[in-house]
Amino acid sequence: MPAGTLLPFLATLSCADISTLKCTPINTFGSPLIPSLLQNSLTRYWYENIGFFGQATYRFTDQLSITGGIRYTIDKTTAEGGTRQLFFFAPNQYNAVCAANNAIPAPSGESCITHAEQTTKKPTWLIDLDYKPTDDILLYAKYARGYRQGNINASNTIPQGWGPEKVESYEIGAKLSFRGEFSGYFNIAGFYNDFSDQQLATSLIPAAGSTASPAQAIVNAGKSKIQGIEVDALANYSAFSLAVGYTYLDTELKSFTPVNFPGYLPATPNSVVGGPLPLSPKHKVSVTPSVKLPVSENLGEITLSATYVHTSSQVTASPLVTPFGTVPAFDLLNLNLAWKSVGGSPVDLAAFVTNLTNEKYYNFIGGGWQSTGIEYGALGMPRMFGLRAKVRFGAMAD
Repeated sequence: MPAGTLLPFLATLSCADISTLKCTPINTFGSPLIPSLLQNSLTRYWYENIGFFGQATYRFTDQLSITGGIRYTIDKTTAEGGTRQLFFFAPNQYNAVCAANNAIPAPSGESCITHAEQTTKKPTWLIDLDYKPTDDILLYAKYARGYRQGNINASNTIPQGWGPEKVESYEIGAKLSFRGEFSGYFNIAGFYNDFSDQQLATSLIPAAGSTASPAQAIVNAGKSKIQGIEVDALANYSAFSLAVGYTYLDTELKSFTPVNFPGYLPATPNSVVGGPLPLSPKHKVSVTPSVKLPVSENLGEITLSATYVHTSSQVTASPLVTPFGTVPAFDLLNLNLAWKSVGGSPVDLAAFVTNLTNEKYYNFIGGGWQSTGIEYGALGMPRMFGLRAKVRFGAMAD
C-alpha cells in the first residue's frame, strides 16, 4: 500500500461495568499496542454579573420622540475544572493521566483540576427615534450597541476561554394597526447587525501523533454580519383570524482569525469565510388560521387553529469539517383546540398535536466526520399529542 494512504480506523471500548471501569479496548486493527480512550470531566462555575442602567425619553411633539439608554456591565466568571483520560491497553487495565498534560498522572478526576478567572466589562447603549403620524401608525429607527460576555470552558480537553463579542445593531420599521369589523395589525422591520469578535463554535481535530481526543471550542471569530427583514401580521374578521410571520436572513462570516490549541490542528469554525453563519435559515414562514366555533356563550369560547411552519435549509457544520453539514428544508404542521372558560368556569382546556404529519427531519448535524469518520445528526421532535389545563383564581375577598 502506498505511503500516506489514509485508512479507516476506529478505537472504542466495550464496558461490562462502566462504574468500576471494567472495560475492554477494541480497535479495527486488532492491535494491543493501540489504546482505547475513556474521558471524564469535573466542572464548577461561579458567575457574578453587575450592571448599571439608565434610560430617558424626550418628546419633541405629541408625534415625535427620542429615547436614549446606556448600560455598563461587569461580568466575572470563576471556574474550576479538568479532564482525565484513561488509556486502556488491555481488559480492565488503564493508564490515567490529565488531558491538558499527559505527563501528570491522574488517580482521580480531582488530580486534573485547574482554576481560571475572567472578567469582561463593556458599555452598551441605544438610541430610538419614534414617529406616530396617527394613533394607529408607528414609524421608528433604532441604533444599539450590544455585548455578550466572555466565558471559560474549564472542562474542555484543553481548558480555554474566549472574550466578549460586540454588535452594532441598526433597525428601521413600522407598526400599523387597524380597527373595526376587519381588524388586526401589520408590523415590518429591516435590520442590519455588524458583529465584531463574534463567539462561534469550532471543531478541534487532534494533530498527528497527539493523544488528544476530538473536541469543540468557542472562539472569537473576527467579523460577521446578520441582516434581514421580519414581518408579523394578524387579520380578524368575524369568527375567523389569520396570523402570518416571515423572516428573511442574510448572514455571512466576513473574517476569521485562526486559533491554535496545543495538540490540535487549527480550530475549524462551523462556517466558512464568505459563507452563511450556522443555524441561520434564509427563509422561515409561519401561517396560523383559526376559527371560533359557534357555541353558546354559556359554554365558553372554543377556538380551533392550525400552524404551518416552513424552515429553509441551513448550515449547522462547516463543509471543511463534514460534507453533511447542511440540514435540508422541512415543513411542520401543528393543531390546537382551545376551550376557554369551560361552562362559564375559571377553567381553560386545550388539546394539541405537534408535527401532525410526523415529519422526519434533522435540526442539527454534529460535525464529527473529519475527526472520527462517523457523522451523526439530531432529529426533530416526532408527532406528539397533549392536553393542557389552566385554572384562574380571582382576588380573595377581605
